[in-house]
Amino acid sequence: MALHIGSLAAAVVPFVAFFDIAAGSAFLGQAPSTSLFEELDGVLGASLRQAAESRATPLEDAMRPTFKALPKIGHDRLSWSGVRYLLHRVFVQRRGWQVNGIADDGAGFADPRATPGVVADVASEEAAALFERRHGGRGLTLHEVAVLAATLEAMVHEDVVERLEAAYNFAGLAHNESSADRIGLAVEYYMLMYLLRVNHTEATRDWIEDLQDNSRNAHVQESQRWARSVQQEVFGASSPEFGETFDKSVRTVEEVMDRYGLWQNYECKTIKSDLVALEWNRTGRVRLQDFYGEAMKGNYLFSESKDYLRDVGALDESNPLQPMVIIPNFLTSPATCLGGTRFYSVCCVNECEKLLRTFEEHIGAPEASTERVLELVQQLESPTVAAPRTLPTSLTERVKAIAASHGGRVPLHGRLFAQWLHHAFPRECPYPHLAGTTAPVRGPVWQEQTGIQFMANTSEMQGHIDQCVLSRGMSGDVPAGANSHFEVPWVHEEDLQVHGDGGHRQAAELVRSVVATCRIVAMVAVSTSVGAALIWTAAGSSRKLSGANPKSSAGWLV
Repeated sequence: MALHIGSLAAAVVPFVAFFDIAAGSAFLGQAPSTSLFEELDGVLGASLRQAAESRATPLEDAMRPTFKALPKIGHDRLSWSGVRYLLHRVFVQRRGWQVNGIADDGAGFADPRATPGVVADVASEEAAALFERRHGGRGLTLHEVAVLAATLEAMVHEDVVERLEAAYNFAGLAHNESSADRIGLAVEYYMLMYLLRVNHTEATRDWIEDLQDNSRNAHVQESQRWARSVQQEVFGASSPEFGETFDKSVRTVEEVMDRYGLWQNYECKTIKSDLVALEWNRTGRVRLQDFYGEAMKGNYLFSESKDYLRDVGALDESNPLQPMVIIPNFLTSPATCLGGTRFYSVCCVNECEKLLRTFEEHIGAPEASTERVLELVQQLESPTVAAPRTLPTSLTERVKAIAASHGGRVPLHGRLFAQWLHHAFPRECPYPHLAGTTAPVRGPVWQEQTGIQFMANTSEMQGHIDQCVLSRGMSGDVPAGANSHFEVPWVHEEDLQVHGDGGHRQAAELVRSVVATCRIVAMVAVSTSVGAALIWTAAGSSRKLSGANPKSSAGWLV
């Protein structure tokens, strides 16, 4: 009998070793051994590889708190939805960029082809294939996502050089031009094309000169002055060995592109201040009649059509008789985007990013207890909410309801928590619409898609004002600060932004379970083998050992 038990032990021990190896790789294959930068060199060339490598470390540092707090595949890897979400967050936080194909298009972040598609468009099909091989069902590590972000940034800056070449041509400059004033004119042309989204491959010198001479846009003029100040800063800081003046101009516009998104946000703060002055009863909303009333007074920024506002997710029609513009949704919508390239738009910075990042930094996990969430939010201040504060009972009860829907924990990256943050910070955090109910695109694009003007004319705006004033419910003759029974909408429907790939997670958990079971069986088999031999010798008796077949727990592996 001891022989049979010893055979069982001999069979189980290597079986356990096999499963240990499988568990270590989450049973999803081995990661590529070649350096990612070496692979990039082969795909994009040495110059772009070096540009990406120089950007990767600061991007990795910036991503780390959010990465740590996101649901993972297996061991510390992100699914494609997680990769896309993390890329979107870091580009918005660092640059104010809404990257085409990366930013939420109203359908969420779940499309597994979206991110590789962007890489193929911005870089190349070969680069996309490289990152898909790296993902390989295992997901991407923090370092790999950072290198992906750095690659996209490096490719965007390649486009910068091409556009600057066009600006030099329009200004009649050679690369070795040394006149700071003439170089400044080229930088101004660059900003003009950037802000007005001029296709530099189709523009002519006469057209650009005419745009420059006739531009009355205050923001364009201020942005050009700011870009010239960046030029002076870069040229003043560059050593004589840096290279010809065109190289310095490239460095100038690279700095402009990196900084502009955050610099231009001052105008967003002005827009927000104007909207808060019109706010209805501290709800983070402005009645459409008041929104258009401001436009009728000359504020052209508040003249988007009702249909367009609805489609980009900036309109609250929970009371159809009194539609309202949601302040943070309007601010973060394409309606306020200023400038950009074919790769991205520069938009107002989402003020909720900073608030959510505080949760990520303090919690460092995808989920949190209700107690921890309440503790943090009570101490969290925003530009319009003071801290510390005592939360209303409704907020406390709703976060408990979120936890009850998720086994007692609150997911930080789901629609319900985003909705809860909107209720806690109605002027900073956008209301999260259900996936597929909005289609946020820039006004001209929406107009081309629908055949409808995205800007309302005077008669349309006046018609909406009259309709709202005459409607029942929250009628127009009620002062904006008066009490009302209006409540900010709450829809208890979840939509997780990032998935840790449940199938892979369950497989990994099953592997770990089988490993643990096999270890126990092996230990029992070995110890029983020794004990049975002693008993056989001492007592001359035989016993039968019946045990579970370890393969029965792992039949799915066949």
